[in-house]
Amino acid sequence: MEEKSVSLPRESLRQLDLPPELIDHYKSIQRRYSNPIVELRNGVCLGCFMSLASSHKQQVVSSEKGFGICEFCGRILSYEEY
Repeated sequence: MEEKSVSLPRESLRQLDLPPELIDHYKSIQRRYSNPIVELRNGVCLGCFMSLASSHKQQVVSSEKGFGICEFCGRILSYEEY
C-alpha cells in the first residue's frame, strides 16, 4: 500500500484551505513527522496505519473540508471521496 503524504511550505498550506486550528496543529507536528498530512482510506490513517473508530472516521468524512486529526498519531487526516 502506497502512503500518500503531504509536506508543504507555509504558503501552500493556504492553498489547502485548512481551518486555522489545523494550520497551528500542522506547525506543531511538522517537527515530529516528515508527513504531517496523510490520507484517510477505508477508515485507516495512512500515517500510522491504525484503524479509526467508526465515530471518529465519520467526523472526518462529514467535516466541511474533509480534514481531521488521527486519534492515534496526531497527524492531519485528509479525506477525499473517490
